[in-house]
Amino acid sequence: MRLALAVLILLGGMLAAVIAAEDRRPRAEVVLAQSADCYTLDPQRMTYQQYLRVAAGRYEGLVGSDPDTDEPGPAAARSWTASPDGLEWRVEIDPGARWSNGDPVTAHDFVAGWRRAMLPDCGSDYAGFFLEVEGARELAAWRAKALSEFAALPPAARTQARAGELWAETERQAARLVKLEAVDARTLRMTLARRVPYWLELVAFPVMSPIHRPTYATFASFDLATGRQRVSTDWTKPGNLATNGPYQVVDWQYKKSMRLEPNPHHPAAASGMPASVEIVPAEDDNTSVLAFDAGGVDWLVEVRAAYKTELAAQAARYLARHREEFDRLRAQGKSWDEALCALPPPGPGERRDVHVIPSFGTDFYSFNCRPTLNGGGRNPFADARVRRAFSQAVDKQARGERVVRLGEPVARTLTPPGSIRGYEPPAGLPHDPGKARAALAAAGWEDRNG
Repeated sequence: MRLALAVLILLGGMLAAVIAAEDRRPRAEVVLAQSADCYTLDPQRMTYQQYLRVAAGRYEGLVGSDPDTDEPGPAAARSWTASPDGLEWRVEIDPGARWSNGDPVTAHDFVAGWRRAMLPDCGSDYAGFFLEVEGARELAAWRAKALSEFAALPPAARTQARAGELWAETERQAARLVKLEAVDARTLRMTLARRVPYWLELVAFPVMSPIHRPTYATFASFDLATGRQRVSTDWTKPGNLATNGPYQVVDWQYKKSMRLEPNPHHPAAASGMPASVEIVPAEDDNTSVLAFDAGGVDWLVEVRAAYKTELAAQAARYLARHREEFDRLRAQGKSWDEALCALPPPGPGERRDVHVIPSFGTDFYSFNCRPTLNGGGRNPFADARVRRAFSQAVDKQARGERVVRLGEPVARTLTPPGSIRGYEPPAGLPHDPGKARAALAAAGWEDRNG
């Protein structure tokens, strides 16, 4: 046991040492660790939380989210107006918005970023967000058909010039079909295909960031097998990538570290923000927690299940012991951190440096709904009554309390209750074993455990 503990402590110290030894620069003002590195810095191709978390510092969309209320507010846009039916939007870009190389951020940059995400070429996981714009689905369908025809041509006919002509025609189709246009450098106009009450919340999502068009164009080419536009990953490497958020990437060594420094052309650069931020991927929970406790990491943004329950319990014990004083300090206007730091030091088995916060997401089961299974047998889940029975038979509350043990609220629908302002999801199906048995019986299946 002592040997194992010594090894873990050594690993925690090594993580901090590796950060400093990579380029012999001074330790970053803030060092944070997360469970995985980003696979790409391409704004429209980001997917998981580690991408989006880092993107919030690199890119700035039209609107941002208030960290305390989650309400959308001005970011790259300084103002916007919407028609009474919520379909037509006019957005004014902040005239002072700048890319990290000093170029102005324009409405054309947003049009270029959003249009590429609408197309099958990009392969964005969040393409559906952009397809809310009127004409975007039609453009995507047109492009998919045109690419299919290009791929069917003889190899000798599939040239860069021909792919370039197809791209030029795609841009003409985009201008004709899609109700998204830069009226001028500072004005963006769009029309939605349907009313989306949470449109501003979607626009605040990092994948809806602009792109620096000259940089993108420098590294773009065409795949002659498919005709799709491809962009080299070099366009997002430090030295090439231009960002419009408060930070810029100055160094990135994949699966080792990423260093951010202020974008000198962003207003936040003069607000006392950290002069440098180092992001370190730490896949092993033991290593990352020990590095945090040893001071090698200032912020550990996430831990996996093995640590979550224990750390959450330690934080809950500390807060329960000082709840009255904590609430009093909060009522005086102190932030969560200020109130915690004003309390007495934690005792054995307690922590005050752990924050348990809800994450926007839903755990759910996916069903194979095909009529038959791989072996040719009948698939019971092809019947909606069986799927309904399964949902009603699972005690989600017990799963949260006894298995996961993190206090997650039960969601009976895909959209978590209270997660979208102004939207109340349907009630969903409650836990009801009796109705589950009845649904199984109606579908012709016997509950052998009944």
